Amino acid sequence: MARALFINAGSEGHINPTIGVVKELISRGEEVVYVCVDAYRERMEKTGATVLTLDDQRFIQAFAGVRLNMQSLTAELREAVDQVLGDESFKTAAAGIRESLAASGGYRQAVDEIFAYKVGK
Repeated sequence: MARALFINAGSEGHINPTIGVVKELISRGEEVVYVCVDAYRERMEKTGATVLTLDDQRFIQAFAGVRLNMQSLTAELREAVDQVLGDESFKTAAAGIRESLAASGGYRQAVDEIFAYKVGK
């Protein structure tokens, strides 16, 4: 059995893409330890990984700078975010990335590539 360590104190966009890889590793009998902030503990525990949590405020202060509070964003920034998220070209690009991942074999292929790289080292 191999061991994998994920250290990810990021946001939804950092956490969500790793869920499929973690599930696939675990389904292959590998041990996964996932370090994240407490907000994502339950989600990552559902994958079967052993979860360790970081103090999110200390992490942000040490490494991530200032975290945006969506409730206190200026109207201008909110409008910009809404414009990007509502833009059809953004949606098209996101769909293209999803399709590319699926066409490349998805999460299983990503894990196969990780194992091939590890074996080749």
